[in-house]
Amino acid sequence: MLKDQALRDAVCGIQSSLEVLGDPRNLLRLGMPDSRLGHARVEKKLHQLGEEKHLQVGVVALWPMTQDQVFQVGERSYSFSIRAADQLADCDIIFINWNYFYGKPERLQDILKLLHDEAKPRVGIIWLIDHHHEFEQSLRLAFEFDFYVHAHPTRVDYLRSVARNCLGLLPCCFGQWEPLDVEAFAGRYMVGPRVDALYGGFRGYNDSFSREAFLRTAIERIPGNNLFLIPYNEPNESHRYFSKSGEEQFEEWCRHKTSAVLAVNEDVPIRLFDALATGQIPIVSDDVQSLEMILPPADQLALPVLRYRAGDVDDLERVHREAVRLFDAGGEAGAWRRHRYAVAQHSYVARLRTLAEMLEVKIAGSFGHFEGGQIIDRPAEGSALPLPFVREPRRTPVEMLVAEEIQAGVPIMRCAVADEVAALESRLAVADEREQAVRAVLRALIVSLRWFGLDRSRFRRCVEEEGQDTPNDGPAAIRHTVLYQEARRVLREAP
Repeated sequence: MLKDQALRDAVCGIQSSLEVLGDPRNLLRLGMPDSRLGHARVEKKLHQLGEEKHLQVGVVALWPMTQDQVFQVGERSYSFSIRAADQLADCDIIFINWNYFYGKPERLQDILKLLHDEAKPRVGIIWLIDHHHEFEQSLRLAFEFDFYVHAHPTRVDYLRSVARNCLGLLPCCFGQWEPLDVEAFAGRYMVGPRVDALYGGFRGYNDSFSREAFLRTAIERIPGNNLFLIPYNEPNESHRYFSKSGEEQFEEWCRHKTSAVLAVNEDVPIRLFDALATGQIPIVSDDVQSLEMILPPADQLALPVLRYRAGDVDDLERVHREAVRLFDAGGEAGAWRRHRYAVAQHSYVARLRTLAEMLEVKIAGSFGHFEGGQIIDRPAEGSALPLPFVREPRRTPVEMLVAEEIQAGVPIMRCAVADEVAALESRLAVADEREQAVRAVLRALIVSLRWFGLDRSRFRRCVEEEGQDTPNDGPAAIRHTVLYQEARRVLREAP
């Protein structure tokens, strides 16, 4: 009875907190500005930008890019160029990574002056790539900018619940090398022998994340691995990896067949895309949730991208042996296929193209109508409704790359536009299987509840029986991951 009452009190407390955050008056009392107060101002800027046929986007970048990129989206062109913070005066849109402000909050005021300049409308967009653990900083930046995009499918609910100015999901990409350099480096280093040793370099955060202890155990127990961990308080310059040039770093990646991909807090790490760009087979921990939103299941199967149980060193070692076998079977053609897939779908250029499409949807799909400088939510009587913007399909399914004969060392070829229907159907099938797995865990939880609490042995047995009846391939295979994740969460949090 006491436990039930405590549970009800906790639920009521959470609901009350969400109600407080949902009320803009309470946000102001807490010292957090409400993004909805600036809705009319942002809509006005979008309306003004919508009258232009060419928009200049200034990029304050985390990832390298030397050449300007121009994308034609509908009738409008978007020109992206890397800019310093003092070279943004002529820009219509400012796209900036949150890391630019890390440890230097004084930089924010200069950017905000540009965004609030009434003489020239500028739309500011912040890319939140660490929202999975930098919660307070991410939330405050989301309120300060006109729009934000988040890099990970999970750990974003706290943002969306109170900051309504979200453009959508914009995942990370391979980030150590400029796209043109990658093309040149690949021709030199994608060919040649590779070692079987499991590869992966990781920056330490602190002991509050379980990744640190797991990495130390893996380094000790997996034979002949090339894993390394850079301590939290060690500067980059003092480590041998960062003393190398970008070309030497690319070569180091290309000398390995596989690498480990570990999440900090359920995020989709950048090293996943680095591994694909260098032809490796990534081995991803299964606590990287909603990976299929970024890499469709069919693509994961064909590349391949393998999964292992998070926190289980023995399973990581087992999957690593399987990855080496698959790499040897695919040979250089498989490595080139992964490389080309990463360049076509997960480069910085690809992300900027997606951002241009997001912006066009926001500009062309706005129903705001101006009357005397005010925004109303409905069009004036008799006015023509703007047609919804339909994005042209551009995803290249990995099956097209699999079917091509890829010669080692050939220049990167541009991929043809293909239909997205198959990828969407595959994603829908996986989503349905995830739902069925969650339902199975709930059933196991219900039948395992006793007056004294949870019968853990019965719960484990029910989940194990469900896992034995689950196929090991096809869309249903995702159930194994969900069963493991949700069952572990129940056992960790249940009294």
